[in-house]
Amino acid sequence: MSLRKSLFFIGLFLIIVSGILLSAEKEAESPVREYSVNFGLTYNSGNTSTTIFNVGGKVKLKNTKNQFNSACDVYYTKGDGDTTVDNGSWNNIFARSFSESFNYYVNLKFDYDKKKEVDLRSSLGFGLQYVIADNKKIESKVSTGLTGEHSNYGNGEDETNIKGEFMLYAKFNMNEKNTLSLMTSFTSKFKDFSDYRLKGIIELNAILSKNLYFKVKVVDKYDDNPVVKNIKNNDFMIVNALEFRF
Repeated sequence: MSLRKSLFFIGLFLIIVSGILLSAEKEAESPVREYSVNFGLTYNSGNTSTTIFNVGGKVKLKNTKNQFNSACDVYYTKGDGDTTVDNGSWNNIFARSFSESFNYYVNLKFDYDKKKEVDLRSSLGFGLQYVIADNKKIESKVSTGLTGEHSNYGNGEDETNIKGEFMLYAKFNMNEKNTLSLMTSFTSKFKDFSDYRLKGIIELNAILSKNLYFKVKVVDKYDDNPVVKNIKNNDFMIVNALEFRF
């Protein structure tokens, strides 16, 4: 059942995405296309304290009306013969402007965390974005929406919920070689805001050469109601990675 639901989410999302891209093809005068892969080491503190290998990638497509962002990250390590960290995520979001300061968006997310017995969490959502600033120095936006979320757990159970979502994002171009970005998100059951997840990210990027970047990312995740009851609610990571953009 989880696979069929996941494929349904993917198919519906790709249909929406294809329609937006095709309708925007004639509108693009100077589109932005950015692709990158990254790999590095991560320090994790919370349910495990260890050094982790991580790998990931990003895609960004943008024109005057539309923007698509996709990001994938995987974290994995073993300690004393046992897997101590095995989690990852794949986040996709399409946004289309309908006024100078407002966008509507559709997002598709997948994530898993074997330590927390989350085999697969799939979500499809929509909402509104308010663009606070979008210029050469600052890119900032706040968004809110609704998400349908289906989770498969390691104990054989599954769960489907409608959730509310709030996110704040800001990116600062500090100079020609360095950027700083901040993101915080709050996700909770629509009918029970006491059951929630929080996530915060601070990321610093520095140019090493034309296509090579070094980044330091701090990630803090809090789950108020984890599936496994004898683990900590909070996970903290410091990511050090090289990123190749093309």
